[in-house]
Amino acid sequence: MIIMKKTLLLFTLVFFIFLFPKKLKAIEVIVENKNFWAPGKGTYVETGLMILGGKLKYLENESGKLSAAVDVLLLFKNEEGIVAFDKYRLNREIIDSSEINVLALIDRKRFALDEGVYSFQLLVKDANNPSDTALISEMHTVDIDPVIPNFSDIQLIEDHEKSSEDNSVFVKNGLFMLPQIVQYYPKTITRMSFYAELYHSEKYVGEDALLITYNVRRAKNKEIVADLNGYKKVQSAEVVPFLAGFNISDLPTGNYILRLEARNKENELICRKELNFQRDNPLTNKPPTDLVADKTFVEGFDLPSIRYQLRSFIPIADAAEAKEINTLVKKGELEALKQFFLKFWVTRDPVDPYLAWYEYTEKVKKVNDSYSTNLLYGFETDRGRVYLQYGAPNQLLEAPRQAGSNPYEIWHYYDNIGRQTNVKFVFLNRDLISNNYELIHSTALGEIKNEQWRTLVQSKGFNSPVETQQRSNDFYGNQINDFFDQ
Repeated sequence: MIIMKKTLLLFTLVFFIFLFPKKLKAIEVIVENKNFWAPGKGTYVETGLMILGGKLKYLENESGKLSAAVDVLLLFKNEEGIVAFDKYRLNREIIDSSEINVLALIDRKRFALDEGVYSFQLLVKDANNPSDTALISEMHTVDIDPVIPNFSDIQLIEDHEKSSEDNSVFVKNGLFMLPQIVQYYPKTITRMSFYAELYHSEKYVGEDALLITYNVRRAKNKEIVADLNGYKKVQSAEVVPFLAGFNISDLPTGNYILRLEARNKENELICRKELNFQRDNPLTNKPPTDLVADKTFVEGFDLPSIRYQLRSFIPIADAAEAKEINTLVKKGELEALKQFFLKFWVTRDPVDPYLAWYEYTEKVKKVNDSYSTNLLYGFETDRGRVYLQYGAPNQLLEAPRQAGSNPYEIWHYYDNIGRQTNVKFVFLNRDLISNNYELIHSTALGEIKNEQWRTLVQSKGFNSPVETQQRSNDFYGNQINDFFDQ
């Protein structure tokens, strides 16, 4: 057991209560399970446990100090029953009551578990107040392949130092590592450290060296955050321990992905591991009130070009921003447009607003090349808007000249867009002349829905609704339904 005294726990606790209320009871507990592998022993799970001190009951002991105790039960079970468990008591002693809210009990246990799916349960009870308990129950999958190269899970590290201890669960490969169990970084934390292990790389590259790359990416679009990337050349081995980190002082509030990749000397991907985390850094996200556009990349725009630029921002603007853009484009002065332009991109990337704007502009050029019509820029069309808002689809069905139907396209997104996966968009060209495809149906939240979209697509050349529907059913039973419903 280790007692941690960190003021950051106050920030962590507030955020955790807000984000994960279902996992908090009278006792406030945070837990994580991470998969690892050891030569000659096989796969195992490290369970990290943090119990916040503020809700425990403290009693004065014989030495006049305040003490608390919690009883902990950890278990893993599968269809055959309980396969691993531990039951024990954690004790805590403090000198002054002022320490209660800034201390936490941190512990770690290791369980040898084969590959498979397990039900994990944690029960924590206040020994001084048995009615106060916390129960966490969730599924956990052990999925480290014992043959092919792969990473362990990524562990976030609060602090680390060299150690010669052999019997501590906090020591691994000569390093004492205090875990950061919550995947959340408040503004008070300026450094992110992490640990992982690469297994069986020698089976893939022999005695060759390999490259481990690591970077932070935005969760929404998977783009690498500027300056938060690195690499390290390592020698292949049965187990390659890997510890690295970043300075995240300037990382804005948001959802991010930490990605590790192992690559051979030909730069071919061997394996990858990712971890989601959140950052709360409001100071970097607040646009300055004294932005001076004339001293930035916005300086060179004249009134027509900046009006065009602001119009192109609408696909990714929120409702209030879109309304302001429309007003500014109609009657705003040049300086007001410049101020809004700069604020728009500083809000999205305070560290490098120019890069954020430039990358978006490249996408705008692409949609203009692909989707512009005689009357509209590509970003003003439905296909352009969807592309800019959600990115390129994973799969695209184009049917510009199908017998008996109007030209249509179906876009399929496998990955997350917002809170959804497996999302589809249906676009229809009604006039057969222009390049303007109208969005007529989508499974995405907040987008237009029309369950009769097949009838609209198949209406060409048929006079009656009955005939149109019959033709739609016959044709799409073999064509469009197979694609849309897969």
